[in-house]
Amino acid sequence: MFKKILVIIGIIILFAIMSAYFVYADKLAAEGEKKMVCKDIKVVILDSLSTRFVKKDEVLDMIEKNCPVIGINISEINTFNIEKLLNTKSAISNSQAYVKLPDLLVVEVTQRKPVIRIQNYDCGYYVDNSGYIFGLLDSFSSYVPIITGNIPLKFERNFKGYPVDEDKKWIEYALNLVRYIENDTFWSKQIEQIYIEKNGDIILSPKIGEQKIIFGNFYDIDEKFKKLSAFYNSIIPEVGWKKYSSVNIKYKNQIICK
Repeated sequence: MFKKILVIIGIIILFAIMSAYFVYADKLAAEGEKKMVCKDIKVVILDSLSTRFVKKDEVLDMIEKNCPVIGINISEINTFNIEKLLNTKSAISNSQAYVKLPDLLVVEVTQRKPVIRIQNYDCGYYVDNSGYIFGLLDSFSSYVPIITGNIPLKFERNFKGYPVDEDKKWIEYALNLVRYIENDTFWSKQIEQIYIEKNGDIILSPKIGEQKIIFGNFYDIDEKFKKLSAFYNSIIPEVGWKKYSSVNIKYKNQIICK
């Protein structure tokens, strides 16, 4: 019985020593962090090989002007505010900031990936896969499908963000068309340009052949491309490439060649 009591007392003493040790260690760590200040910022552009919209110097400049951290105690660095600041730049999709002990702030940036370039008569925009719109940049051009002509978007010239109402619907329809073309091995190589007429008709320009392809609206995409495929596979072999100057596939169950 006495031996059992000694064991229990020993266990209690051991726990007390361990608790005191962890409290002391935490205190030392906290005191150590108070003495640590940020000496450098490491910026990593995660997708820099494929896209170059954002430069490391631009990120550093934004942080230094708005959320300076060099010489600041690492315990006082607000990484959330840094991420919030960087995410205001339209070409940045996401950013992550964290402290790497003893004295380094690491910032990782993911850029937006445009899938369409919309070029109006006096201005242009990129659209990413989510429908987010951001402006063109002088420092870098992304080679993506271009839609030109009479673009019916109503937002202001320097707009960035997600459009609403009719603008949102038009962007979604345009994305669906471009995705269809880009996901098809043949059409992605054959369709060179997308143009919007004044009446809203979509005109496709092919890389091979000089026919004006009158696509109509954004509806029934699959059906229209099946008709266009029939034109290339059945009609062109019979009459040759120079017979027709235009092929109209906008009407249901019809192919009108001129």
